[in-house]
Amino acid sequence: SDSQHYFIQSNLRISVMAALTRRCTRFAAPILYQLSYKRPRNVSYHLDVPLFSLHSSFSTSPPDPPTSSPDPPSIPNTPPTTPPDPPSIPNTPPTTPPTPPTTPHTPPSIADYDFNLSPTQLQSLLSSCHVVDVRQPEELVHEFPMLPGAQNIPLGDLSSVIDSLPADKVVFICRSGMRSVTAIIMGLQAGMNKPRHLEGGMRAWSQEFSGEKTGQ
Repeated sequence: SDSQHYFIQSNLRISVMAALTRRCTRFAAPILYQLSYKRPRNVSYHLDVPLFSLHSSFSTSPPDPPTSSPDPPSIPNTPPTTPPDPPSIPNTPPTTPPTPPTTPHTPPSIADYDFNLSPTQLQSLLSSCHVVDVRQPEELVHEFPMLPGAQNIPLGDLSSVIDSLPADKVVFICRSGMRSVTAIIMGLQAGMNKPRHLEGGMRAWSQEFSGEKTGQ
């Protein structure tokens, strides 16, 4: 009968509504609206919502993870600017005046002055000069004796003691005046100031003051 049929439809609607309510309230409203609408008999019920839409709505797959937030804008890593270095001042050493060239000291030559003394000149200078006799000691005994106040230094020993002699007013004597010239050259090389000698040696002295004639 119509009442039974209506009762069955009502129960069907209630069952569907309960099932849909339990599944998803969000999509139940349009379905309930269509089921609650009274339709004529022998008319099949259909849903306006596509089945694939219901399937996708009731899918239990987890939602997509949220997309990552965009990276913040990069700040250029610019190093701090340093002030420029001050201009360098060249370290110029103080200029010193050029040293004048030094001329090498050359001792005076025997030809630069008159180094000869006669017996008379030497006699007048005996008290103010230093007389050095360069003969051998045995010559002083067998030939002419040494002058008073003279110092005997053989010519072979003169180089070792010449620095101890006075620098000025030195007179060298020997037997004939040959070795005394050599002594003058040695004295000039040692820095003596114009050493002199007895010209002719002790032979000239003896002839001048005693009148003796001596051999060679």
